[in-house]
Amino acid sequence: MTVDVRPPDLGLGVGLGDAPVGSQRWVTGLPAEPRLRRNLEDLGFVAGAEVTVVRRLRGDVIVRVGDSRIAIGQSCAQSIITGGCHPERPTNAE
Repeated sequence: MTVDVRPPDLGLGVGLGDAPVGSQRWVTGLPAEPRLRRNLEDLGFVAGAEVTVVRRLRGDVIVRVGDSRIAIGQSCAQSIITGGCHPERPTNAE
């Protein structure tokens, strides 16, 4: 179960585990389980954080969050919901 931490009008997005290598994503939802959520937040996975999928290695997903590269398991990566556009930047600039 995940908790949506974005404004409701942005849509849900996809799990980080499904994001293609090289893609730039933004965190929009985290697991509801408090301990896992806290651990992910301590690593930099917070609402609106930019995440880049660097590579996949033996079932792990290697991502860049801020200035850090972090390896997380596929199931954990899947529990991090991401969007393809920054939640505070509109996709259609006027």
